[in-house]
Amino acid sequence: MSFFDIGLVLFYFKFLLTIFFLAFAFQPEMSHATEALTFTHKDSLQKGRAAKLLSHYDFEQFAAVDLNNDSIDEYILKTTKDEAFEVLALGDDKLISLGVINARKLMVSDSRTNGVRSLFGFSDPNNDFEYDIYTWDAMNSSFVLATKLDQKGGLK
Repeated sequence: MSFFDIGLVLFYFKFLLTIFFLAFAFQPEMSHATEALTFTHKDSLQKGRAAKLLSHYDFEQFAAVDLNNDSIDEYILKTTKDEAFEVLALGDDKLISLGVINARKLMVSDSRTNGVRSLFGFSDPNNDFEYDIYTWDAMNSSFVLATKLDQKGGLK
């Protein structure tokens, strides 16, 4: 092998090492899997305990989804007020409010906080890549904007 060939091999080695380093040094933001909610008009509520309790709420559409993997659906109401959702859990004789989320569109995340799935709230009509993350705050038994949580999970 001549000197020129060794220099060329070293050049390619340094080039590949640099590319390898840059590929791992600047990681893109992690992606999240989300589940779209299927909203149904309130007139399609089946007769039963949930329908009776939900009849006292002012909403246009609802979605039923199990957020904490207990085989009991929580209800997300699309309120008549624009860009707001209310999350409710079915109690013994009442519905328990788990929080109000101000957003245009709401999706359920695959990530969990304290065993409860997080919610993504999309507010910007021109940007579907910008969203707020609402996580379960066990201390207050409600969904809160993730930026309002401190490192220990409590409200700031």
